This record gives sequence, structure tokens and C-alpha cells, in this order.
Amino acid sequence: MIKYILSSIKKNRVVFILMTLVFFVISTVVPLSVSALYTSKVMAKDDITKYGRGEYDILVRPESGIMDTEKKFKLVEENYLASGTGGISIRQYNDIKSIENIEAAAPVSTLGYFQSNVGAITIEKPLSKSYHVKYDFYTYDGARDYLIGSREIYQIASNFIDKGKKTSSPVVFLPSYFGGMMSNDETTLTSVEIPDGWDMVVAIDPAEEAKLTGMDRNIVSGKYLGVDEKIKLGSSFGQSGQDKSYYHLPIIVNDTAELPLKVNILYSDVNLDRDAGNKFAEYVLGGKIKDSFIFMGSDEESYRELNIRLFGEKKYEDEMAKTNIYKERLNDIPLMSSTENTINIAQMVKPFSQTLLKLTSQGRNIVKYTGGSTNARDGIYYQASAIKYEGDLSSLKAVPVGMKGGVPVFRTMEKKGYELEEIIPDDNKDKKGIAFDIIGHVKFKDADAKRLTGTPLGIYGDSYVCQEEDENGTKTGRKVGPTIYPGSFVPFAPHAYTTLEAASLLKGNKPIDAIRVKVSGISKYDENAVRRIERAAKDINERTGLHVDIVAGSSTRNILVTIPGYKEAKGIGKVLERWTTLGTAAQVMGIWNTAGAVLIVLFITGGFLFIVNRISCSLIARKREIGIVKAVGWDDGKISIVLSGEITISAVIASVISTAAIIILNKIYPMNYIGTISAVSIPSGVLLSCMGSYVSAKNEQKSIKMVHIQSEGVLRKSTIKNSSMPKMIINNVMSYMKRACLLVFQIALSGSLAIFTWLSIQATRKSVDFTALGHHINLNSEGMSRLIILGSAILVVFSVMDRFVSIVLERKKEIGILKTVGWRDIDVAKLILGEVFILSLLGTVLAAIFSIGAYRAIYESFPVSGIKIISVFISLICICLLSAMYPLYITVRISPVEAIMDRDIKQSLKEIFNIKWITAGVLSAAILAAVIAGSGYYIQTIRESKEAKADTLSVAGGIIQKIDEERMMEDIKVMTSNGERIGTGQDKAGDYIVSRLKDAGYSPEIDKF
Repeated sequence: MIKYILSSIKKNRVVFILMTLVFFVISTVVPLSVSALYTSKVMAKDDITKYGRGEYDILVRPESGIMDTEKKFKLVEENYLASGTGGISIRQYNDIKSIENIEAAAPVSTLGYFQSNVGAITIEKPLSKSYHVKYDFYTYDGARDYLIGSREIYQIASNFIDKGKKTSSPVVFLPSYFGGMMSNDETTLTSVEIPDGWDMVVAIDPAEEAKLTGMDRNIVSGKYLGVDEKIKLGSSFGQSGQDKSYYHLPIIVNDTAELPLKVNILYSDVNLDRDAGNKFAEYVLGGKIKDSFIFMGSDEESYRELNIRLFGEKKYEDEMAKTNIYKERLNDIPLMSSTENTINIAQMVKPFSQTLLKLTSQGRNIVKYTGGSTNARDGIYYQASAIKYEGDLSSLKAVPVGMKGGVPVFRTMEKKGYELEEIIPDDNKDKKGIAFDIIGHVKFKDADAKRLTGTPLGIYGDSYVCQEEDENGTKTGRKVGPTIYPGSFVPFAPHAYTTLEAASLLKGNKPIDAIRVKVSGISKYDENAVRRIERAAKDINERTGLHVDIVAGSSTRNILVTIPGYKEAKGIGKVLERWTTLGTAAQVMGIWNTAGAVLIVLFITGGFLFIVNRISCSLIARKREIGIVKAVGWDDGKISIVLSGEITISAVIASVISTAAIIILNKIYPMNYIGTISAVSIPSGVLLSCMGSYVSAKNEQKSIKMVHIQSEGVLRKSTIKNSSMPKMIINNVMSYMKRACLLVFQIALSGSLAIFTWLSIQATRKSVDFTALGHHINLNSEGMSRLIILGSAILVVFSVMDRFVSIVLERKKEIGILKTVGWRDIDVAKLILGEVFILSLLGTVLAAIFSIGAYRAIYESFPVSGIKIISVFISLICICLLSAMYPLYITVRISPVEAIMDRDIKQSLKEIFNIKWITAGVLSAAILAAVIAGSGYYIQTIRESKEAKADTLSVAGGIIQKIDEERMMEDIKVMTSNGERIGTGQDKAGDYIVSRLKDAGYSPEIDKF
């Protein structure tokens, strides 16, 4: 028996080789695809383990602190504590700290925004010099600049009589409240005040904050907040003396924070000597000069409110009437030459620091002159509301509530505290102002700031916002930041940190807005960590009744928001914000688990049915041989043993080669569980082949006998002569429907496997890609995903080609008859190709039904457009037609005589599967695959390159971090201090950033930032 099996293998070696090749493909593709799925899942799990846990695990808030957007979309704004009304008591906070397994519980309480003096700009000139300088102050958000105040100074050289004594002091016109002047025997030093800043202060528990974020390690000067730091009473200037009208809050200042300010300076020399200047000054004043400096009123909002409150509206109106006359006459001043420059002073002025800047080089540059700490103007501070949004996530729009300084504002500001005149009287003992004692400075490094703001409640750096397009729809890609006003769309990071004692003083019994909790005993984010965190969250909720969110496993998500204008204040357009999606890790793993389980079942089922169909095809191909051995007395059992023996040997050889190939591939591209999967799947495939071949051989005996007693072919003379080609194609398909059903089913099965694989992987990637963690996982698993899709595509090609080969063998005599009656090769090709097209169309329709039905049973929506899905189905039909090309080519070359005589199957197969043609086909397929893979890689590289170019602008914040923003800004600061102007429109800074982008490897095709 064994000798006959080996002899039969030798005789039918072409069929044996083909069958071995098919077994090799299946036993290689299925384990690799399943392993790729497991590898993708392991990659996702590893990434979640590594990146799923942020600085804390649980976020505790009162129900009143839950934002509307969070309730609706399950998303948390990155720095939503720009507003905070409290709601958690100190007792509840202490209860949370006492819970077992709590490593750190760090509370946050937003005290509000305190208006403070930023500083002034001064200019020093000789007494004999006449000049005019105008300062226009702007705040900015990266999308546009906003004019928030203007100051003008006129110095007119003159000689006038002061108390009977002639003096050479010039007459200086400068803005009241916003300016001042000093002079000596040679020069005047004239200054104007920079617009006020707004300093945001939050309260923390210093000990818990140090445990959670390591803030104490980032102190750059002074000391950290300690338990001995208490609120004290004193005057607005200090704690000495009898004045106890101000609370002094201890703070550490955030040196990372900036005040977004720039100033446009128009400096002009004036053509007036002392005599002419004297006359001009008298003309402006409408009489004799009585003083060397003249204060002019201002109509700015802060000045107007203060003067009306202190002196009354009538006195203010009288002062402004006189000022308007002065300004009108000063317009007649004879100017000689002018220079104009815009200088960014954000790096020179800091929160809680009153800085004096000096204008030099004829108004071309500004340098830091001196500086010192500053306090709030009085006892007034403001608390901001949350931003309100309209629409859904696809059309989210912020709702403006007003305008300040030309800036549209989106948060209402609630006034708190007491006015200056309420604090000063001695009888108002309970109404006190707020002053700050700076005990230290903290500065977060870039890496720390980025890491800390990666979780919700990022209170250490500015929120990430990027303008995607302006109001006109033009793509911009600018990084957008906060303006100097607290009500603007982008909130700024806190400027200072104080103690919970201060929060209780200003906000009452429930001062805490949120508590960030870190659970102990966790070294990595795995199943054990999830259980510990869930248990701690449950304990917190049961003890306090507060709202608890598990933020471990969360990730950031980019949200597109429309920022409209308000009245004459223009909006920004569409911006990209980074919000936090809760439960990302669980969602990612759930999606991968579902998709992976379905795909594994489909791959195993597809491989199983492919093997069964391959066995059936091989039996059909040898029906003549089986008929002969049956004629000489062999029974069905003996024939089945011989046939199953050949198939088993083929499967064993294929499994050995497949194992070697998998070992080599795993050395090059390591995959998880490939050894275990191969050890199970390959022997299972061999066993399946052995059992399946025996059962199939037993079942096919009657069919083979019936085939030989019937006349092969389905053609009648009348049909050949009278039927049209379409009708003949349909009749042929209907006549061998039993065999055609196998082909249709094979196309449907392999096609639906490939399409479902493609759709599910696209859906899985899309479902998790909207978060930063999911996007990172997708990038890591991209290679495995492509391997899975490639594996399903290989199954399609081999399945369809294998079935077409069987059809060719079955219909050889029919083709010979057609050629005998005069059919040309092209006619035969049309007939066969038409039948193939109909069967492919039927199979594709079934594949569409199976794949889409299975997909919609798991997923809610399609990850790609309908056009792409239709194009995939069309591609499946084209693959089927292309898979039939080589068998079709061999078919039309069959000799009519040999076909009718039914020449020995061995010789026919040798012709059909000529080794030269097989080699050429394999090489062509390999070259085609290489070209497709190379093209795909090239296209992907080009696309990623274009996306990188776009990211260079659209993800501006990330780029600035990549080129080391801190070092860049220090260099720009050095440029400024060395006397180089940054220039109008920041042209110098723009050139500098471009050069740094080039050094960092980004495209130099950037003309502005």
C-alpha cells in the first residue's frame, strides 16, 4: 500500500506539488495572521500598561463641579479649573486621606484672578531734547493681536519762569495715572504704566502636592510652602506697623507662566529748540507755563472707573475736556523723523513682579531696567465661570458672553472682595484687602509640564490649543494661547500657589474644587491595578458621597471647536483643543478583544474550509484514475486510504516547510505566541487533512462513478449553433450549479473574510485613534495590521485560483468539443470569462452580505466611506477575474483532439502547470507584490511626510517642544538684551524659529509662524 502511495505521488507529482503548496500557504498564513492579531493585542496591552496611568488615578469632585460637556460627551477640558466654586469640605478631604491604599490625595482650589500692576516703560532723554513717543499695548493669543491701551508722551524743550526763577526743564505732557517723571540737571526720566495684569492663584496642600507631582523639587529660588506658612495681617506694603487692613497670603510664584504682552512704539524727534518750545507749550496750554509736567486724563476703562469712584463723575468729565483740548493742539507739533517697532515683552514681565523697562536706541529696543514684587491693587478679585458650548462633537461651538479690550470673552467674571475705599477706614475691621508674600519661585521643566498636563486638571502649564483655520476658512496651524484677560477662550495656568488656609478664608467651609487621588501599591497599569483603583474609588464615594471618576487609563483627544467673535471683536475661527477622554484604556482593550476574537474564528474557519475544498478538488482531478482502480476491483475503503495517505504526506511536508518558514520569519519579525499557535494549528491542520481526505474520498466514490457513466459536458449541437453567448453562459452556469456553488461559496467565504478583516481593523484603529493613547497603539500595531490584511488577501487569491483550476480540469472535454465545431480561442475565452464573471459577481454579493452583516453585528458605523467599500467589492471581482487568467490561458491552448480523447491527466497537468509557467507566475507575483508593497510604503512615506509638514504648523505646540522652546526663548531673550530688535511682526523671531525648525529636520518651506 505504501509503495503504491509513493508511486502514485511520483506519477501525479504536479498535483501533489500544487496541493503541498496550498497546504503550505494555509499552514503559514493562518498561524501568522492569528499571531499577528495576538501581537497587536499584546502591543496594545503593553502600551496601556506603560502609558495608561498618569500622575493620579482618581478625580474627586462635587456634583456641581461636573461640566455640561462632560455630562454630554464624557470628556473633560484639560484645564477646566480656570473656574471653581468649591463644594468639597476640609472634613471630606481628610476622610479621603484616611482611606487605606491612598498614596496621595492632592486638593485644588481656585481662588480667582487678582488685578495687579505689571510695571512701566521709561525713556531717558536730555533736558534740551524735544520728542514724542506713543506706546500701543497689545495682548495676543497667537491668532490675532488685540489693542488694550495706548499711552503718549510729549517732551518739549523750554525756558519758563517757575516761582520767579528761570529753569531749563522741559515741559512734559504725560498720561495721568499711567505715567510719571523724574529729572536731574541733565536728563529727564519719563515713564508710562504697562496695562494691568491678572494673576490667577490656586490653593493646594503642599505636602500632598509634593507627593503627587514633586512640585517641591522644582523650586528655583526661595523655599517651598510649608506647614509653618500662615496667613498674617498687615498693610498693603508689609506686616510691620499698626495697619492690619490686609490679609497677607504666602505664595510661590510659577515662573513658567507668562503675560502675553507686546508694545508698538512710535518714536519721533521734534523740531523745537527751547525758545520755540516755550512758545509751543504756551500755545498748547492756552497761557503761561506753570509747571514742568502736565498730566493728561485717560478714557481707558480702569482709569475712568477709579477716578469717578474717587473724585466723582463731574470732576472726571472736566479733566477729560481739558485733556482733549491739549491733545488736539499737540497734533500740530512739528515732527522731524520717526521710527516704529513692535517688541514682545512677555519674557520681561512676569506675574507678581513689577518691572521697569527702559526704552533705548531711539525707540528701537527695550531692556529690563529694574524689578520688584507687586501686590493686588486692593481687595478685589474675580472668579470666572465655565465656558458654555453649543452643538455636538462634530460642530462644537463656544458661546461668547461679552468683550474686554477688544478681546471676545467666554467666561462671566464674578466680582469678590472689597474696594480700596472700603478697606482703608478704621471702622471697617471685617473688610480687609488681599496682599501676597512671595516665599519662593517654581519653574516646571518642559518634560514635567507636558507630563503633568497630560491628565485632566492640568494646572501647571497652559492648555494646548491650535488654530486649524481662521474665520474665513483659511488653514493656519497656529498655536493659540491665553490673552492677558481671564475671560478669554484659552485659560492660562495659575500664576501662583498658596495654602488651603487661604482657600478657606476666601471661599468658606467648602473651598476645594477637586481632589486628585493616587492609589498605592501599583507599579504598572494592569488588571491588578485596575482592581485596586476601582476599590479605592468605591470607598471614596461611600465615605464622602462625592462624584468619583477613574482617570487612570484616560487619554487626551483632539476636539475641533468654533470660536466666534462678539460684536466688533473678531473670533478666532476653528481651533483644535486637547480634552481628556475617560476610560480610554478599557475601551481600547475591549475593541481589540472583540475584533481579535472574531478574526481568529474567521481565519481558522477559512483555513479549515479551504483545506476541505482543496481535498475535494484533488479528488475530482483524479476521477479517471479512481475509475480505473475501481474497475480492477479496488473497494472504496482501500481507495480512500491511498488518497488520504497521499494528502496526509503532502500536509506533513507542507507543515515541515511552514514550520521552518515561521521560525525564520519570527527571527526577523518577532511575534507573540507564534510558537504556541504554530504548535497547535499546524498539527491540527495535518490531522484535519488526514481525516478530511478519508471522509471526502469515501463520500466522493459514488459521484466519481456517476461521472464516468454519463457523457461529460453539457453541450448539445442545437445549443452550440443557435444560442447567443450571454444565453449560453447562463445555461452553462445553471447546468453545473452544484460545482459552481462550491466556487461561489469559496469566493464568498474568502472574500468576506478579507473584507471583514479590512473593515474591522479599520474600525478598531479608528475607534481608538481619536485619543493620543489609541493613536500611539495604532502606530505600534500598524505593521501587524497590514500583515493580517495581507494574510486574508492571500487566502482570497489562492482560494479563487484553486477553484478555477478545478473548473478547467473538469471541462476539458467540453472545451475540445467547442473547438471541434469551429470555436476560436477568443470565443472560448469569452465563454469561460463570462461564466467566471457571473460566479465572481454572485460570490462578491454573498461576500458583501456576509462581511457587512457580520461587521454591523459588532460595530455601529463604517470606518470608511461607502465609495471605498464599493471599490473594495469591485476589486474583489477584479481579483477573481485576474486569478482566472492563467488557467484560462492554458485552457484555450488545449488541443481539441487531445481534449476529446481525454488524454492522461498527468500529461494534461504537466502542460497546464508547466514548471516554466509556474516559475514565471511565482516570480511575477513576487515582483508585483514587491511593487505594490513598495508603492504602498512610498505613498505612506509621502503621506506621513505631508502630515509632518502640516503638523509643523497645525500642531505648533508640539513642534515648539521638539525644538526646545525654553532654549529658543532664552536665545531670543539674549538677542533682545544684546540690542537686536525682534522687529515688527516678529520677523527676527520668525526667521529664528524657521532656522531651528530646519535644524530639527522639519521642512524649510515655512515663511511665518
